[in-house]
Amino acid sequence: MNGRNLKWLYQELPILVGKGIISQENAGRIKDYYGQLSERGKKNTFLIISSVVGSLLIGLGIISLIAHNWDQFSRSTRTVLSLAPVVIGILLTGWALAKDRASDQLKESTTAFLTLMIGASISLICQTYNISGSWQSFVLTWMLLSLPLVYLAAVTVPGIIYVIGITCWAIGHIWGDTGLALYYWPLIAVIAPHFIYILKRDSFKVRLNLLSVFLAISTALFTSLLLGNILPHLWMISLPIIFAAMYLAGTHRFFSAIRDWQKPFYYIGELGVVVLLIILSYRWPWSNMDWMFFRRDSEYALWGYLLLLIGIAKVLFFLVSAVKEKRLSDVLLGAAPIVAIAAFSFRAAAMILCNIYFLVYCLERIQSGVRTNKLRILNEGLLLLALLIALRFFDSDINLVIKGLVLIFLGIGFLAANTLFIRRRGGANE
Repeated sequence: MNGRNLKWLYQELPILVGKGIISQENAGRIKDYYGQLSERGKKNTFLIISSVVGSLLIGLGIISLIAHNWDQFSRSTRTVLSLAPVVIGILLTGWALAKDRASDQLKESTTAFLTLMIGASISLICQTYNISGSWQSFVLTWMLLSLPLVYLAAVTVPGIIYVIGITCWAIGHIWGDTGLALYYWPLIAVIAPHFIYILKRDSFKVRLNLLSVFLAISTALFTSLLLGNILPHLWMISLPIIFAAMYLAGTHRFFSAIRDWQKPFYYIGELGVVVLLIILSYRWPWSNMDWMFFRRDSEYALWGYLLLLIGIAKVLFFLVSAVKEKRLSDVLLGAAPIVAIAAFSFRAAAMILCNIYFLVYCLERIQSGVRTNKLRILNEGLLLLALLIALRFFDSDINLVIKGLVLIFLGIGFLAANTLFIRRRGGANE
């Protein structure tokens, strides 16, 4: 039984016992049969991490042994040694898949080992036969040969390696061959069906969390670098669109069954928007920029504008959902691209508009923390407000004594707010 259903069952057992449908003894037997939910999760997390790390270390050890005295072997011996790691990996993976009720940890570790061996064998074969080529072509070949493992074995670690490899390959082409780098999107989209599969299955949350983190970092990093290269004069608009779209996607009901700390799109998007707000609250980004919106510095500028339109469409789609569901916090932070476009259009008031928007967001977080009785959200709002005030004070010509006194009062206010909040909740701690 997967984790979500097991959690639901454990919540229903006391109700069934209270209504006399089952006895307390039977409820205990059910729990003994399935085991404790928290213990299962911790055990699975530890096992997958340890098994994958162990497999990768074994793979690296084999590569080191083969590399020892490599130049002394004949070409035929080198060929056999080059293919041997892949053959071993295939045999181990086939044994794991053929085994009845093979554990997820076993399949993840053997396929991770095989993925690493594929890369090692390609490298050794190229060295043996003096096959030339760039590192980008090597990485792409390696990733495409490893990709079938993700779907044949329903495993995630090779998928994570694939995401890392494709990201490195695409970034390596951004400044040299931008047109080739655009193939990042169909290549990374190939992993989407597996992501949806583990999201629905929800039996091994550590895999979902890890894949989500790498996908979020990959898309944010590549898109930011790409748009920064082909539309350098619009970074203050393109970056808020990227991070706001990520944030709003993480808040969508598609991820409603996942806890907040398991939503990397949500947190990376939020962090990106907040950092951009801090940067755009200064005068220098707006004083040293080209105010022309449509400009073709690159032959791929039209692709950049197309990406911006897709991003704006996604932001508006998620914003409409947030408005209908009355999620004020999501609406406010998701509106960052609209504020950025407005600031870009009204250049004289750009810095002031960004500061006001940042202030409103800080106050909303404080109010949301009080309303929902969550100390974490309250402290987030208080810290951001204190940061905004401190930045503006140090950016001004106000006397240092006054600045110091203001910071002291901010610290006292922060401590007082937390103390009153905890007392209001009767000493409970979040």
